[in-house]
Amino acid sequence: MGSEQSSTVYPRYTVISGLSSSTRTNEANEHEDHIPSDDEVISVKRTLNNYLPVEIIDDILDFAQYWSCIRERRRIQVRAAAVPTGETFPKADWCYIVSPPVPQDAKVRSVKFVIESCDQGYGGEPEHRGTYEGSWTWFEAAIICGEPWWLSEVLRMPVDLYREGLEFPEDVRSAARAAEVRSREEEGSRWHVGVNVTAQGFYKEHTIIWPRTNEKTKQRTMRGLVGLSHEFVRLLEPGDRVALMAMAMFPAWINKVKGASIDVFYTL
Repeated sequence: MGSEQSSTVYPRYTVISGLSSSTRTNEANEHEDHIPSDDEVISVKRTLNNYLPVEIIDDILDFAQYWSCIRERRRIQVRAAAVPTGETFPKADWCYIVSPPVPQDAKVRSVKFVIESCDQGYGGEPEHRGTYEGSWTWFEAAIICGEPWWLSEVLRMPVDLYREGLEFPEDVRSAARAAEVRSREEEGSRWHVGVNVTAQGFYKEHTIIWPRTNEKTKQRTMRGLVGLSHEFVRLLEPGDRVALMAMAMFPAWINKVKGASIDVFYTL
């Protein structure tokens, strides 16, 4: 555990502008951008087609981030507490929210997560408290293809993937992840989204935006695939859903989630 913490570089939570693979805290006076409908995007493309070569129209819309969007929001309090799972360490794996399916013929351009959460408010190494280092409550994203056994449940409320639906703990991981699309660059089917502030104990909202552009580093860790968010966006196909998982590991660690949303931006 110690070596993994020292060698892994997790995304920092910094203010951003535009779309980048970073995180920011929403400002109180921030207004929500207009999200065009499919018809509006098609209308703009047809208009531009009267004046510009067709091969550069998508580039222009991408530069302007003029994309349609599917969105899912949820505000339900969950305590994802690490419990014995038959694995080496106690763990929590909750599917908190799932997006609608990616529309037919859509080409995904970006995925945005907004998460309001915190940990249990104590524990961890003293030097890590109040920082994003040494946190063992975090979030992962998965691409869901098909209809896993827990999908109908999570559409109504968050689901504990380790404690619902199966009798034998050793079968939980394989069954819960059977419908998840696997990475083509690293071993795994979960992408790292972000961690809570260590031992803070009060809710904080973060916005994480994943574009299609490559990141500088990539690494497989105990908290999911780091530096491969561009691959996640590129792998999304029509019919797929984006799932946000609330995770915790080791005794007494609790991932407390108050609310979250998923936006999937796409062009046609």
